[in-house]
Amino acid sequence: MPSLKPLKSVAHSLAHHFASTLCYWKGDYAIHHLAKASKRMHAPIVEIELLSQTANPPEIKSGMMAEIIPYLQNYLLKLLTKEGFSIDVISSATLKYNFGVGRINLYNLPTYDCISSIITHDGRKYEANLTEASN
Repeated sequence: MPSLKPLKSVAHSLAHHFASTLCYWKGDYAIHHLAKASKRMHAPIVEIELLSQTANPPEIKSGMMAEIIPYLQNYLLKLLTKEGFSIDVISSATLKYNFGVGRINLYNLPTYDCISSIITHDGRKYEANLTEASN
C-alpha cells in the first residue's frame, strides 16, 4: 500500500479551497455563507462531514449550504484522485469551523479557526489547521 501521508495535503487543500476566493457561490464566498449561517443560528461551531454530507448543527444544511456541501464532497474526491487515492481509503472527512474565536480583522469581518480532518479505515488521522479571516 502506498504511503498515506499525502492525505494531510488533501486535508490542507480542502480547508484552503473552501476559504479561498476560488470558492465563490451565488453572490458571495462560500466561507461567508457558512459564517452568516453560523451567526444566524447562534452556533459558533459548525462541523461538516463530507462523506455522509451531514452537518452539526443539522440546520446548517439549509439554504446555500445545501448546495455547497455536495460541491465540497466532489472537490474532496478530486483531491483524493489527484493524490492517487480512492474514496474507499477514508472513513471520514470533516471540516470543523469555530466562528466564535472573537478575533476581528482589518476589515471588521468575522474570523474563524478550522480543523480539516481525514480519517482512514484503519484509524489514521490526518489534520490541517486553518486560522484566518473569513474574507
